[in-house]
Amino acid sequence: MTSERNQPTGRRTHVLFDVDGTLIDALDNQRRVWRTWARRHGLDPDEVHRVALRTRPVETFAQVAPDRDPGECLAALHELEDEDVRSGAYTAFDGAAELLSRLPSASWALVTSNYEHRVRGRFA
Repeated sequence: MTSERNQPTGRRTHVLFDVDGTLIDALDNQRRVWRTWARRHGLDPDEVHRVALRTRPVETFAQVAPDRDPGECLAALHELEDEDVRSGAYTAFDGAAELLSRLPSASWALVTSNYEHRVRGRFA
């Protein structure tokens, strides 16, 4: 049963997009960042990347470098990610730019757990 309060007042269509893996193919970038981080810490790059694919950074550090300061680990990772964004080497998925250009600007938004400056940098 629905009440009048739950009925939409007009047709509204909005689309929410994740960034990495939806509009931008950043898998190679993420792999490169994590491998560089691992090498700098004397860790196995393949193992670190395998863990990083399924956990948040702080959880990754706890698993692969439990003896290291998580704050320092995160700062080093952020530095590498920012450096990667400055490189500008990102690939949009086929059709992503065309899709966004065809949508009214107020009808879509990006949702991500990443920092705004990195998202803007990737889109630039």
